[in-house]
Amino acid sequence: AFFARQPMGMKWRVEPGSVQQRACRLIGETVDGLRLEHTLELDASGASLRSHTRAVNNGTKAITFTLEASLDPNPVDRNAAMEFDIRFRARNGKEVLRHFSSLTQEYQGEVRYQGEELPAGEWRLKHSLLALDFTTRFGPQQADRCTAKWRARGENWMTMDVWSKKRTMAPGERLELDVSYHLRAS
Repeated sequence: AFFARQPMGMKWRVEPGSVQQRACRLIGETVDGLRLEHTLELDASGASLRSHTRAVNNGTKAITFTLEASLDPNPVDRNAAMEFDIRFRARNGKEVLRHFSSLTQEYQGEVRYQGEELPAGEWRLKHSLLALDFTTRFGPQQADRCTAKWRARGENWMTMDVWSKKRTMAPGERLELDVSYHLRAS
């Protein structure tokens, strides 16, 4: 849910009273005064998850920080072939469709979208072999880049990440990233 170049000594705890039937709030704090509030909330159907992360600089000096939300739709069978499509409308209005297959293309890779090529608040992953569609939605004003990475051949993992803008937060400032994930059979 967050990214820092240096280890920060984050201590995590569950916020008292925050655990409900479909929700939980985690609080992380460092000795430098950085506070992370991470809320996970599952909808009634169980097919959508909202992840809201807020970083607050409660310290006395500036902290440079980036938030990251990651979807890891990985198959159980590490030896299975990987085949998936990434689809979205970019900020510039262009429809983007990228097809990847470990059977016909390179077995590892990464794509990065920024600026006008960034998804306009939503991107979708159709995982053909799992027969699942994943939709990730986010506030376009909160996202600075989106990345997808994968590796096949016995490892079979993939991640789709939404990154906030990198910010230097003065004491008292905050940074937020609100992302929701939706799952359906394809």
